Order: sequence, then structure tokens, then C-alpha cells
Amino acid sequence: MQKQLFLEPRQSQYRPFFQDDFAEKAMDMSKDVPDLINPVFDLIADLRAASYASAIPANGPTAIKIFHDAMIEGGAGPKAVLDFAETILSVVSLELPEINGIPELRRKLLEKLVEVSDRTVEASRQVREIATPLDAEAVWQTYFSLSPFQLGLHAAMKQSYVSIYVAFESFVVRCTKLAHGIDSLRVSDSNFNRHLDIFGSIAQKHWHSKELQAAKEVRNAIVHNGSRITEKLKKLDIPVEAANNEVHVYPEHLRNLYSTVSTAALGFITSPALRKASA
Repeated sequence: MQKQLFLEPRQSQYRPFFQDDFAEKAMDMSKDVPDLINPVFDLIADLRAASYASAIPANGPTAIKIFHDAMIEGGAGPKAVLDFAETILSVVSLELPEINGIPELRRKLLEKLVEVSDRTVEASRQVREIATPLDAEAVWQTYFSLSPFQLGLHAAMKQSYVSIYVAFESFVVRCTKLAHGIDSLRVSDSNFNRHLDIFGSIAQKHWHSKELQAAKEVRNAIVHNGSRITEKLKKLDIPVEAANNEVHVYPEHLRNLYSTVSTAALGFITSPALRKASA
């Protein structure tokens, strides 16, 4: 029995989603609240890490192409051949010091080493002439056809989705603790939403939005329900691929969630409640 997986087949879609302008804006907007700097920095680092992690599968074929093409395009010129021959002769001279006492023998050995090295370089050049640049897309398709790669890619996309949501959730919790001046608070606490009310309309727009509530339920389905769609999620507009009663994540879903949480994070960063708490 083999589990059916739903994946984005195009390598070009698996690109990093993190935007540097968000990092610059978030850090700049939080400068007037010193205690907010660390939570913002951690959010940026976590989102950037999730972005890089989600792009790793597609970077492999590209890296292979770069290495392959560099190998066939590179080559040794006359100076490199001579330097190589002289290096070999120097090593041999250490083992056979009597060579240094016979200049004519040393000269002939060097000439022979250059000749052999030159033939090797020429053979390498001929191989490069018939070699062709590697097609990264072909490498990707080969990988993509392998069941272990598909399983790993499927899991990586889901874990990246969870990482994005958890990074934002952790940031909101830290902002809420900062606004109230408390050390302990968890999303699962019964009074969490009451604490969140300190942000007013910001919380309504950037925490209780239908997009983030749906993302939360996708996260819960992945983490707590084996990726199977929960009853709560069935009642929402599911923001990822839903098939065979499971959630499946594509790169576009990661980009959409990143866009949502980065905008929401900037909303919390501008909160008057945080500035009042630090005054």
C-alpha cells in the first residue's frame, strides 16, 4: 500500500518566500520599543529559516548543475601544467635528493612530466568538448519521480507551514506578555483572548481573522491529527490543498501564509499598547 501524495511538480515554485524588506521594516518600526527588538529579531530569524528550509529540495538539482558545469567548463592552461610538473618534481626531489646533483637529469624529468601532464590536460579538454551542460530540470524530474524524495518533500512543505504559523504565534504571545508586563502566558490559557484584548482592533484584524484562524486549524491538523482534516477545519475555507481527507501544502500556500503573518506582525509592532508598556 502506498500513500497518495499531492505535490507541486514545478521546481521553479520552490523558491524562498522571505522578503528582506519585511525584516528591514519590522526592525525599523520596533526601534522605539527596546524590549520588542528581541521578539522581532526571533520572528525574522524563524521565518527566514522556514523559507530556506522549504527551498532546499529544489536547490539540490541546481547545485548539482552548477558543480557539473564548472567541472566541464574549467581547464588547465600552460602555466598550470608547468606549475603542476614542477610541484611533482619538487616532491620527487625530496625523496631522491641525488636528482638535484644532476642538472641534466632534472631537466629531462621536468620535460617528461610536462609532456605527460599536457597529454592529460588535452584528454580532459576533448572530454569537455563532447560534454554538455547539465539540465537542472531533468535532475529535478529524476528526483521528483522517486518515492522517498516525494515523501520527504511532502513532509517538508507541511513542516514549513507549521513553522511559519508557530513563529507568528510565538511572536504574538511575547508581544502580549510585554504589553501586560507578565512573564507567563500561553495560547492554550483560558484567559489568553482576554489578555489579547489589550491590542483592540489590531487583535481583531490580525489574530482573529478568518485567514489566521484557518491557518491555525491547518497547523493543528498537521501537528495533532496526522494531517487529517479536523471537524473545525471542515467548517472553514481551507487555505491549503484538501484531498483524501488530508491537508497537503504547496509552495504557494507557504507564500500566502507568510504574506498574511508578516502583515499581521507589522500590525502588532505598531500597537500603542506596547509603547505604553515600555514608557
